[in-house]
Amino acid sequence: MIDGSNYAFRIINKYNTRGYCVNMDQFNVLQEMDDMKKKFIHIKESLKELLNKEQISIEDILNYVRQIREITCELASRSYDSLTGEDAKNLDTAICKHIYDSINEKEKSSDITELRKFFAWLDMTSKKCTNEIFTTNYDLLLEKSMESNYIQT
Repeated sequence: MIDGSNYAFRIINKYNTRGYCVNMDQFNVLQEMDDMKKKFIHIKESLKELLNKEQISIEDILNYVRQIREITCELASRSYDSLTGEDAKNLDTAICKHIYDSINEKEKSSDITELRKFFAWLDMTSKKCTNEIFTTNYDLLLEKSMESNYIQT
């Protein structure tokens, strides 16, 4: 679930109600590159004005940056809203890397013991029909626990 509040993103599931959060105030896309950080802040402020809303989610920012990438053909010689195509590509990559690193860090420390037990039980049930699991969102912890039990996803 993407939350438009002060959080960059929040993934919520029924097994881990805390979810994964990155606070937008602490979201330093590239600390070592002040220029890129300024561009991130500029894009965020532009979106507040364009969308006429105070809270801008990371999904809003990524969508806008990707639109800029597309209309500039990722060229350094073309720009839109003070962002060149090349800068848009680099900013998109940096944001996604930060999100991936944040999720990966949380995933490594997650306890999947209960999920593994559930999938072991599910795998032992009737083999005559396909077992299906329905969830409101795709969950990496579910996939990780199935893989650790050698269940094909």
